[in-house]
Amino acid sequence: MSEKLENQGILLESGTNEVEIIEFYLGTQSFGINVVKVKQIMQFNQDLLTSVPQAHPFVQGLFLFRDTTIPLIDLRKALDYGDSDKSSEPLVLVTEFNRTTNGFLIDGVNRIHRISWKQLQPLTAFLEGFVSSFTGSINVEGKEILILDLEQIVAEINPDAGFQKELSVAPEQKNPEKGPLSLIIAEDSTFVRNHMTDSLKKAGFNIKGSFDNGELAFEFLKDMKNQALKENKSVANYLDIIVTDIEMPKMDGLALCKNIKETLQIKDVPILAFSSLINEQMIEKCKKVGVDSYISKPNVEILRDTINSICRAHAVR
Repeated sequence: MSEKLENQGILLESGTNEVEIIEFYLGTQSFGINVVKVKQIMQFNQDLLTSVPQAHPFVQGLFLFRDTTIPLIDLRKALDYGDSDKSSEPLVLVTEFNRTTNGFLIDGVNRIHRISWKQLQPLTAFLEGFVSSFTGSINVEGKEILILDLEQIVAEINPDAGFQKELSVAPEQKNPEKGPLSLIIAEDSTFVRNHMTDSLKKAGFNIKGSFDNGELAFEFLKDMKNQALKENKSVANYLDIIVTDIEMPKMDGLALCKNIKETLQIKDVPILAFSSLINEQMIEKCKKVGVDSYISKPNVEILRDTINSICRAHAVR
């Protein structure tokens, strides 16, 4: 299976809580990623590969793709998978996320599955500490497909392109009436969620909740809404902004935003989408479900400044 997948208009609806996962494999094990991240699948050609001295052990070299070169990552090495059942005719899975393009060497591709995010099972708390390259798994027709956290793999190869550990406190980060700006975070990647939470806390924000799926964030906001109604207050009295990823198990970010605006009728707290999938098509989807702003991962400094500017603009309405 070698094909071009970008700009195919897959899942044009917004807030359906569905996703299309492309299933590929190494040996006998199936893996999956959101098909939106895939630009193309092509046959590996050794003649298109240029070795790079002192490259990261996971990186085979630079691969020629559309008149430019991209890093080619050996997924077997990145996952410490070994060489058993290795294909003699591997494929290159070309991806685009976080505004960067990378190639991943894989054995083959099976098919695309359209699933509900409710089918995605997060890793247990025990496994998260040891298997940070995955965000969860889905069972399709009796087969377990592990969902890869490609952002974590790329960040391990190039830490400088990842998250800053220290952020300064900007003067706008305090509400003159309530003190530090309060927010909740919904993000399924343990790696990303921990970095966001730690960085924003050190920068002076009040993190009222941090959740690994949209459903937990929704339940938290539902309880907050009920508490606000009892006290005859607005949710905005307790919370300044909601920061959410788009790809999440149980309830994805688009469905979460739709439910916040329509089901909970929380319309006075801005929502910021912080995702690796921000592009023109995704921005249109975000707008349809009421997302107030959107920025691409992984720059937390830009995230801090965007939170400040959104809250500042919202306060003067």
